[in-house]
Amino acid sequence: MRGARLLGGGDWDWDDTSLVEDAVERLGWDRVEDLMGRPGDGSIVRFRDGWASQEAKRSGHDRRPSQRERMRSISVGEIISAAEAGDSGYGLFRGWGMHADEQDLEAVLRHLGAAREPRVIANLLRVFTKRALPRFDDRLIGLARHEVAEVRRRAYLALQQVEHPSVREFALAGLEGGVRDGSVLGLFVRNYRRGDEHRLLEAIELSGDEDERHWLMMEVVDVLESNPEADGSRLGVVAYAETPCGNCRADAARLLLRQGVVPSWLAEELRHDACEECRELVDGTAGLT
Repeated sequence: MRGARLLGGGDWDWDDTSLVEDAVERLGWDRVEDLMGRPGDGSIVRFRDGWASQEAKRSGHDRRPSQRERMRSISVGEIISAAEAGDSGYGLFRGWGMHADEQDLEAVLRHLGAAREPRVIANLLRVFTKRALPRFDDRLIGLARHEVAEVRRRAYLALQQVEHPSVREFALAGLEGGVRDGSVLGLFVRNYRRGDEHRLLEAIELSGDEDERHWLMMEVVDVLESNPEADGSRLGVVAYAETPCGNCRADAARLLLRQGVVPSWLAEELRHDACEECRELVDGTAGLT
């Protein structure tokens, strides 16, 4: 719809930028860039062109500093001040954390331990969205049980970057009683042990909400892709069948093909899938990676 609005002569708006930044946080920049770079209908192309034009305006005619250069120019004191000021620019905290020195990350972790306001805690946790903690701090498990949803969400994202026995224990406990949220499954990406795929399969409860089901199946695929020794023959089929997203179906199908466990009915369905990438997998025009 956003691309259609641009096709109709509308201007790029602030919420268009917010949409892209939210996608980057959830999927990573490489994935978003790949998705927007694929051939699509006029609306998708127009949205991609609008984003490129906006980025060009922001950069001007001078060479734009790299992400690393921009983030490295920001001091840890500035990051802590921004967190305390309630700045909700998650891209700032996430990007800074990816390029920060261990010493600066340690300073953020110490400040996190002393923070009391949920908004400040959530902002500081954003630093560890794509960067592991400099040392494991079990207080993060407590924050994953925080009464404020945004703090819980950020704590889970930080814990997903950590491989530690306590995180695994917390993840296993989270499977009890069923799982409808991808946050718990994400903890197994770095804390998987052989046979966990069966535990996940038994714990998953499919939601009627498409967005919830989408993120849940994304985490399923991420766990299987990150742990190639896992048996994807059942869990991978569930991910393919239950995700409402064509790109995620392709990811699940690619994983099943790589393991050589594609059921005959699924192979036939791939040939007629609405997603071109899925059809190409069985047509042999897309390589398995």
